[in-house]
Amino acid sequence: MKELRLQGISDIVAANDFLDAHFRDDFNRRFARAPESDLDAHRPLLLTAPLADIFQLQARRKVSRQLTINYQRTLYVLEKTDSARATMGKHVMLYEDDAGRVTIRTEAGGELRAEAFDRVPKARIQPGDVVDNKLLGRALEMARQQQVDTENERVEHSRTKRERPHRPSRHNPAFSRLVELCWQLSPGPPAFASAARRPFVRAPPAQRRPSRRTGAHGPPGCE
Repeated sequence: MKELRLQGISDIVAANDFLDAHFRDDFNRRFARAPESDLDAHRPLLLTAPLADIFQLQARRKVSRQLTINYQRTLYVLEKTDSARATMGKHVMLYEDDAGRVTIRTEAGGELRAEAFDRVPKARIQPGDVVDNKLLGRALEMARQQQVDTENERVEHSRTKRERPHRPSRHNPAFSRLVELCWQLSPGPPAFASAARRPFVRAPPAQRRPSRRTGAHGPPGCE
């Protein structure tokens, strides 16, 4: 590219002419190296060689019992035919061309028809994507509801303590004081405090147990 810019060339025809006339000979003169062996390792092209398959990306995958294949985050569901059922538990070949089209073939060379479903992580199902299908409608509805629940849970965890709704605690002073007053005013425990722990109320001096060391109700010197 630098040579083309220095020569002021900006079109393909002029670039090809410059390559044949000047650039190739100069490049080989500066960087060419003689091989250690004169043996030509190139093989002649066979007339039966499938060039269209050779220049494609190839992958070997195993067919599940549900006639599905995973390839590049995509789930391929094979059409239920006799040839497809014969490949259950066996390996097949996948060919991907430059345009991204994938062809599935058996080891014998037979082509299998399949339908592709994207399996992109964290994908979202839009309401318009849920079609009326008695086989897929229920599954898509459950997936959409699960996505909504997961999103709500993520939002709930992202809230700060001030943003979350206030929930009264049984350990705050106001609630403890309220329970204590109910214990003092009512003959029995209040209904709403049955599950709560009774707050500690210091007994009057007359009801205190005598000390083991002094035998009195308080420290020495107290009456």
